[in-house]
Amino acid sequence: MRHMNKECPSPRNFRPDLPLPVANLIERMVAKDPRERYADWTAVAEAIDAYAGGKVIAYTARRVRRRRARLALAAVLLTSLGAGVGVIWSQLG
Repeated sequence: MRHMNKECPSPRNFRPDLPLPVANLIERMVAKDPRERYADWTAVAEAIDAYAGGKVIAYTARRVRRRRARLALAAVLLTSLGAGVGVIWSQLG
C-alpha cells in the first residue's frame, strides 16, 4: 500500500550516475497526480528529443518513421525503467 500513498523515490537513489534531466523525466512519468504526468507518449517523445538536443526539421517519410520508432523505443525503455524503480521501491517498504 505504500506505493499508493507516497511518491516514488528519485531514480537517482538507485542510479546516482543517471543524468538529472532523465531522472526528472522518469519522475514525471510516474507522478502520483495524473495532471503532473505527460499527457501522452508524444509529449514523452518530445521531452526525450529535447534532452537529446534533437531539432525538428523536415524529414523524409522514411526518416520520420525511423525517428518515431527510436522515440517510441526510448519511451518504452524509460517507462520500463520507471516501473522497475516503482517495483524496487514497493519491495523496500
